[in-house]
Amino acid sequence: MTATAADRSRTRLRIVRHDRAPAAWDDFLTGVPAADAFCATRWHEALLRHYRGSQALWLAAYHGDRLVGGLVATGRLRYGLRRCFSGIEGTSGGPLVAADLSSAERQEVFAELAAAYRALLGGRTVTVTMSLPRDQEEEFGASLAASGHWQCRQIIGAVIPVDGGVDHVDKHVLSNNRRNERNRALKRGCTAAASNDPDLLAEFYPIYQAATLGWGVEAAPLDFLHDLLTAPGSPALLISIHYEGVVIGGHFCLVSGDRLVAWVGATLPRHNKQLFPATLIVWQEIVEACARNLRWVDLGGSGDITTLDRFKQLLGAQPEKRGHYTASVPWLSLARNLRGVVAGRRAQP
Repeated sequence: MTATAADRSRTRLRIVRHDRAPAAWDDFLTGVPAADAFCATRWHEALLRHYRGSQALWLAAYHGDRLVGGLVATGRLRYGLRRCFSGIEGTSGGPLVAADLSSAERQEVFAELAAAYRALLGGRTVTVTMSLPRDQEEEFGASLAASGHWQCRQIIGAVIPVDGGVDHVDKHVLSNNRRNERNRALKRGCTAAASNDPDLLAEFYPIYQAATLGWGVEAAPLDFLHDLLTAPGSPALLISIHYEGVVIGGHFCLVSGDRLVAWVGATLPRHNKQLFPATLIVWQEIVEACARNLRWVDLGGSGDITTLDRFKQLLGAQPEKRGHYTASVPWLSLARNLRGVVAGRRAQP
């Protein structure tokens, strides 16, 4: 063991809860390869401003005075019960650990942060969840699942490799089907844009909001998206598709590390079969990612929707394993298990 590691081993690891980001938080994130835009202070401050009934918390792991790990989560009240999310609305989260620690130290810090997060259960807090990105899942997922304290669900994301450049993606990554759809959309008069224009966001938002009603999910608040899009130095951008002067679809994206993340988006269904706006959106994301020298366009998971997964595959997307972990108070876990038993019996002939 090195002298530095030995010194750390003699210093008891402290986990401290903060209601605001620790002073060193954003500096700490620069030394954590797994950290992304969804861990940053700016993201969570915007969440607090615009998601009603939300509360942020930071769990910080210290060796002496040094911040060596942390987890940020958002708690939301509904019907008087609080659910905590480290990785809200399909984003990533979970414990983050300083890269210069030894493997054993990293495992220790991760496990202590996960345990401190689970210890929040009780009182009004009925569930805590965290969504691990690829690298975190590969390093820590097995030990987290083996602990027996978490319900584990693997999520398969879809990422398009773009480090070869636009021409390479066009010739060797896109399928002929998607290339033809893009070309038809452009020939029929569609245009694509990437911007931080709040007026385009206002035009796109009703399309997205109507889609969420059909999906049965809550739309991200317009003011939240506006805040992220227009903040100086923001990693956010809006990809929008236009036809005859009208926005017919788009993706709200964030530059995060070496990837462009397509976070929320939708298209006008009546144009999908003739103008292929979804294909043109992703193509524009590829163009923007290449212009920023990024390596990936991250299209997220498909929610077990086979047609959506196939759509992404034909765009050249590769599968990427991620982990979603949930811990609940005992009575809620029991209720879920009983509900599953009842549903199974009803499904029997």
